[in-house]
Amino acid sequence: MLIQLCAAAALFVGVLGTSASAGTNIAAGSASVVAGSQGTSTTVVTRAPADTSLNAYDIILQFDPARVSVVNVAPGSGWSLMPAPRINNVVGTVQVIAVRFDICPTTCPVFSITWQGVSPGTSALTLAGNANESLAGLGEYITSGFSAGSVTVTAPVTPSPTATPSAPASPSPSPSPSATTSPTATPPPTTPATPAPGAPAVILGGGGGAASGATFTSTTGVNLGSGGSRPMPHSFDVTLKFDPGIATVTKLAAGDGWSFAPQPVIDNVAGTFHASALRFSDCASYCPLFQVEWKAVTPGPMQLTLQGDANLVLGSNGANQPAVYTPGTIVVLPAASQGTPGASQPTPGAGNGNGNSNVPVLPTTAGWNLLTWGGESMTPQQALSASNPGNIEVIYVWDPATGNWRRYGPKLPGYLNDLATVKSGDVIWLSARN
Repeated sequence: MLIQLCAAAALFVGVLGTSASAGTNIAAGSASVVAGSQGTSTTVVTRAPADTSLNAYDIILQFDPARVSVVNVAPGSGWSLMPAPRINNVVGTVQVIAVRFDICPTTCPVFSITWQGVSPGTSALTLAGNANESLAGLGEYITSGFSAGSVTVTAPVTPSPTATPSAPASPSPSPSPSATTSPTATPPPTTPATPAPGAPAVILGGGGGAASGATFTSTTGVNLGSGGSRPMPHSFDVTLKFDPGIATVTKLAAGDGWSFAPQPVIDNVAGTFHASALRFSDCASYCPLFQVEWKAVTPGPMQLTLQGDANLVLGSNGANQPAVYTPGTIVVLPAASQGTPGASQPTPGAGNGNGNSNVPVLPTTAGWNLLTWGGESMTPQQALSASNPGNIEVIYVWDPATGNWRRYGPKLPGYLNDLATVKSGDVIWLSARN
């Protein structure tokens, strides 16, 4: 990670070697905390005078998770974390990566860790990996020693009470909300309203589609909203999951202003891709993170879901930025040579006894139905009038002029419905429920 990160940040040139200077040392630091409370340790690099080029580090500390857990990591003055620290309180490791663009003092605090005391005892702070590959600058690793640290956890002192206070009444827990019934299909979300100042940023999974065998793109971005108090992300680390039976990923391209660090990892067998990047300028209120190029495989819809916590995706000034994730939707249509599935065709000229004899009846098998509209051009309300609109959640029609999916749902709010006309020959995805 250190090599790729520094290369992306234009800090390193050529192939990393190892500098021959001696005297630089990494000291893990120490702290003393009370069980159930918090305390701080600071990791410091004592830089040899010859190592003035120190401008990046990748340090992994090991600790005993039975004694302590990591609450937060803060960079030392002049350092920028890229990306946010990776904390594993189950295994007992914390990885911190950072860069800087000036000369670090000879006694250089690189990061501080806020610890939570778990149980009395002492946890050693040791280095996972090679100290000689933990510091770098100007195309070379910096030879370094390492001094272990420790966190000592003491038992809390229970004061002797002068009087026995009455036990406060236990508050009644708030009732858990009843689980809502999952719909048979979720329509692709529209771009959400701009988040209010102070509200979490909104990460948009993106969407798109094409016929089987074709390539197309989707864009994953973040809606930051407005307001001077909102932090700007300068790094992201995101893993999205998809259905490789519907479409596969051919490549990813970083959004304007972003540099991948390291290059994305695509797994078209498991159906995941991972991308992390950094930037050194502020984003616009809507900030594209990366663009995905897809190869359409099999007709059908799929969602792009986030693996992990949305609050850990965006990094800003060495801290994670609160965020929520809106899934993206990809829809693949049949190739023209495949025709349309006969079993999913509307029944021409059928009616429902309500005077709609000229409107085809749409199949409403629970789930997604793929069909071609064989009636005349009409509004979506008219197109559904001969069927059972109570069973139909939403229909999607591809608009080739704009390259977007248009939708209509009988129970959706008006502002979400942007399908005005169903035309003869239109390919329709219809979601129905029992």
